[in-house]
Amino acid sequence: MKVSVTNGERLPCLGVYRSASFTINAEPFTADLFVLPLAGYDIVFGTQWLASLGPILWDFSRLTIGFWRRDHHVE
Repeated sequence: MKVSVTNGERLPCLGVYRSASFTINAEPFTADLFVLPLAGYDIVFGTQWLASLGPILWDFSRLTIGFWRRDHHVE
């Protein structure tokens, strides 16, 4: 599989971690993570996963993202 990135380049997917566990501010998540040769990035969230969060509040001046999960706010 190849993935198109913002500069138009198509990068090869080197593999996938199925049901990988990770945390955002101590909040646990699970997702399939696709391995791409992107130097300088630990993880890039795609629109499909971001859409699963529901409404999102972006603050580009603070470089934060906020959303509700279960009964509390995650930022």
